[in-house]
Amino acid sequence: MTQQINPSALKNPISLVFIGGFGRSGSTLTDLILGSGSNTVSVGELRYIWERGLRDNQLCGCGEAFHACPFWSEVLNVSGHANLGEREITRVIELQKKVDMAKYVPQISGQVKTSSFRHRFDEFSDHLGRLYHAIQQVSGKDIIIDSSKHFSYGYLLSELDQIDVKVVHLIRDSRASAYSWSKKVERPEIHWKKELMPRYSLSHSALEWSLGNLFTEGIKFFSPLYKRYKYEDLMANPALFFSMAHDFGVKDIALEQGILTPRESHTVAGNPMRFKKQIEIKADFDWQTKMQASHFRYITALTSAVLLRYGYSLKRPLVQQNRVPKPSSSAEIKN
Repeated sequence: MTQQINPSALKNPISLVFIGGFGRSGSTLTDLILGSGSNTVSVGELRYIWERGLRDNQLCGCGEAFHACPFWSEVLNVSGHANLGEREITRVIELQKKVDMAKYVPQISGQVKTSSFRHRFDEFSDHLGRLYHAIQQVSGKDIIIDSSKHFSYGYLLSELDQIDVKVVHLIRDSRASAYSWSKKVERPEIHWKKELMPRYSLSHSALEWSLGNLFTEGIKFFSPLYKRYKYEDLMANPALFFSMAHDFGVKDIALEQGILTPRESHTVAGNPMRFKKQIEIKADFDWQTKMQASHFRYITALTSAVLLRYGYSLKRPLVQQNRVPKPSSSAEIKN
């Protein structure tokens, strides 16, 4: 049985790649690609482990229910969370809600923290520190890939002394993101009943897209490495993932000719594609033909300033087809 973490080990920094941005921007795919490296372990959206894993026992990316997954069982044992009862789990969930939210970012990243916030921050940080150290110890990997996305969680992680956070910021056209969030998508991880992923209104999508991307960009001031990538560029040229992997110290990603064959992953949450055995890298252009003109104009008006900041046109693009991407291999990067 793996031993619990030596307290002295908690002082050693964890190398973590945080994938941030607004949802439906390719974060799960990027997580799986970077997580396929020989020196990485992918944990998906670890921000939700307390609710979706410990409390609800949803499916892990390996296909097992969370509490039946050998990896997570060992991680919880090492981190000291294996025997948490319902009351203790609820306590951690409520604690997170009082620390990991947008309204607390000024206190998370600022020099001044109220005494009550500091107490909550320190208590929740202790849980996170033990959890991430246990993941590294059990996996035996050098780098943890975390696609939690939400900027408040990114700021929170960047404030932890024991975690060295590098940021992959993914951006997708706001109109495409809004259209994607309007679709019905089933959640296979809820294995005991049929349930759909949340659907957002146009106004909600526009606001969250703008704030989410701008605040994620702000994490660069607290991170040793921050790089921004457009979804559209990555899908058009998957070879860019090799450059990304190189920049973030990820070795030997399992991507060949635009096809990803993921290693077994233990993602806590994310897009349903995390359950697939093979994934073709290609863009989704359905929104260009199916999004109502009035919806396009509305989202464009609400997000125009941020769209221009990130180099997007305010005009409706010409219709593109879902095409086979350019070949990508490690050789393409070396030449």
